[in-house]
Amino acid sequence: ERKKDINKLNIGDHIIIYIKRKKIGGSFSIVNLDYKTNFNFPCGDYKNKIKLKKIKVPKYSRKIYQNTINNINMIKRKDNRWGIYLMGKGAIELNKEDYNTFTDLLN
Repeated sequence: ERKKDINKLNIGDHIIIYIKRKKIGGSFSIVNLDYKTNFNFPCGDYKNKIKLKKIKVPKYSRKIYQNTINNINMIKRKDNRWGIYLMGKGAIELNKEDYNTFTDLLN
């Protein structure tokens, strides 16, 4: 399943790294799809199989609060279990509005 998700990515795509416990680690652009590296976040390491270039990476991961989730279109069930929409997948495509809502948390 994750391999299929990664096959949807292209060099130059912008991504957001979701960290368990309802946090965002930062936004990145894809530099290379055949690469292995680690990003170290305060809450743990993120092992990825693609080479990423940092766009916005705060010193500490940003918590995602309910008021943000209420503005995310891709999340249909906005109760306290919304994290299931973001966990367990290699990649989820976001529309521009949702991407911007998440990246606003990184400021």
